[in-house]
Amino acid sequence: MVAIGAGEFALGTAEIAAAIIALAIICALWWAYFDVYALVAERRFTEAQGGEQLRIARDSYALLHGPMIIGVVLFALGVKKVLEHTATR
Repeated sequence: MVAIGAGEFALGTAEIAAAIIALAIICALWWAYFDVYALVAERRFTEAQGGEQLRIARDSYALLHGPMIIGVVLFALGVKKVLEHTATR
């Protein structure tokens, strides 16, 4: 049994597996954004000139963060629902 807050619940293999998979996906998203995408974007930004640099900066820092944040929130909601589903078995 694990006590969290005011309630207690048992952690089974399904709950642990779902949490580990969710953590692995979160790590993959972090790696893709900060190690892969950031390096490619930096290289393209330094190679660009004038208006192209402005467009890349606008797209990267203003327009793309909204969908990214929405995706993270929806993923967290999905993980929550999966963990709730595994607990009701």
